[in-house]
Parts: sequence; C-alpha cells; structure tokens
Amino acid sequence: MFSRFLILTDTEGFPAHPHRGFVTLTYFLDGGFRHRDSLGIEQVYGQNLEGVPHHSQWLSTGAGLLHEEMFYQKEWWHWQRQELYQLWINLPRSEKMSQPYLLLMEDGKETPVVRDSGVVCRVLAGQYDEQHQAKVPTASDLSVLHVQLEPGTTWTYSVPDPYETLILYVRKGSLTVTESETSRDTNIPVHHTAFFGQSGNTLQVKAGKDVADFMLLAGVPIHEPVSAQGSMVMNYPDEINSAYADYQQGLFGRPWPHTLSREEWQIQVQQNPSAYRAVDSETKQQSTSQPSSSQLS
Repeated sequence: MFSRFLILTDTEGFPAHPHRGFVTLTYFLDGGFRHRDSLGIEQVYGQNLEGVPHHSQWLSTGAGLLHEEMFYQKEWWHWQRQELYQLWINLPRSEKMSQPYLLLMEDGKETPVVRDSGVVCRVLAGQYDEQHQAKVPTASDLSVLHVQLEPGTTWTYSVPDPYETLILYVRKGSLTVTESETSRDTNIPVHHTAFFGQSGNTLQVKAGKDVADFMLLAGVPIHEPVSAQGSMVMNYPDEINSAYADYQQGLFGRPWPHTLSREEWQIQVQQNPSAYRAVDSETKQQSTSQPSSSQLS
C-alpha cells in the first residue's frame, strides 16, 4: 500500500539528459512539461493548463546542454492527460556547434492559426500559403503544419518550389489523397504515415466521414551526412564520440535529480553550468527578427 502510494505521487518524465546538434520541437495537444536545463532556464508549457499560454517549445540544442522534461502537475493529486509530438529536426553542419536557443510558442504570436471553411491550420514552423509565417528561427527551409479538417472537407496545400520532402501523419480520422498526374485516389488510415515523392506542386487531401487531424512535415533536404546515437545528432561517428566525451567531462553541465527544489536546482546549475551559454535574447532577435524564449528564475 505504501509503495503504491509512492508510485502514484511520483512525477514522471525525462530527468536530466544531454543533447547536441539538432532542434527539438515539442508540441503539446494535452498536458505539459516543466523544463529545467543547465543554462539556468526554467519553463512550463503545454495545452489545457491553467495560466499557461504556450503550447510548444523550440529548443535548438546547438553545441550542447542538459535538460529535464517532467510532466507538469499543478498538484500531486491532480491527474493530467498527456499527449504530445516531439520532432527532432536536424541542424546543418554550420549550426551544430552554435549557442543553444529556446523559444516558447503561443497561438497568434509565434504560431499563426489559419481558419477557413472546415479547416484549421496551425503553422508551427515555416510558412503556409506565403502569407502566414511562424516566428521560429529555422536553420533550414522547412514547414511543420498541424491541420484539422471537418468531415468531407477538401484541403489543398501549395508546396513551395524548393521543397523536395513531404511527409504526412494521420492522428485522427482518415484522408484521401488525389494524385495530380494520374487522378488516382489513395486512402491514408489513422495512425499511418505517408511519404510523397516529387511530382507536382500541390497536395490535395479530403477528410473521410470523421474529423481528420494530421501533421504535415515538408522542406528542403540538408544533403549532409548524418550520424546519430542516443541523444546526439552529428555528421560523423567521431563527432558523436567527441560529444559524449564532452558530456563526460562536464561541458554540458552535471546531471541533477529531478526531485530538487527550484533553489537546489539553481545552486546545482550555478556550480555546474553548461560551457555553452544560451544566445542572448536581444542578439537573437536582431539576427533573426524572431522573439526570444521566456526565462524563469
């Protein structure tokens, strides 16, 4: 009985761990994370959380940092449903050892929400129809869209000219895709992923008898070697080895127990900080014309 009580009250999530060389886009549909890192930044974000306006976090890990992602519970007895996407987005070689950068994303500010007849399109990264641009500093040309269609609704996506990659994942409902060259229809059921080749510059999909909910990922390939292991994404295996050697030497900071209070965690980070300081907010705004992340002390 006592041990069961401990299991029920223990906060779940992902304790302090290292990253280097890529971006994480963490997008909550329900629930949220409390983020703390070795840069001294603390953030809370998610959906359907009282007093929390930001649904997503854009984290460019750059040269390296440690962070924890613990599912947010306002009170220990309050059960909170959790549903999210976390996308790992590769960085070009020229950006892999850059300074880390964090940005929280809110509808109508960093994230445009486009509503049309039977369509809701949230622009998480990149652009939609050349008129709606997400305010996140992507290092390569890409778009991430969350689209919801009412039953029977048709949606057409104009693929930007340089894009070569297009991936679609169906979270709810089903979609029918009409191929422009052959006029042949292909059905994409729920929880399936479709990969599209380079044929035409438009994608047309139609929702089935239920609401369709899907993610669309599109962009220009970086065309560089990729070597990934654990929580590091670099170009070559020797760079992966160097990343873990730097982590072992404490250059990313030192891991801390997720049970530390805010004051205890701040002391830990002050004593064992990441050697790679976060980008200064004003500098980042001037160089990218994008808003900076929120920082809690």
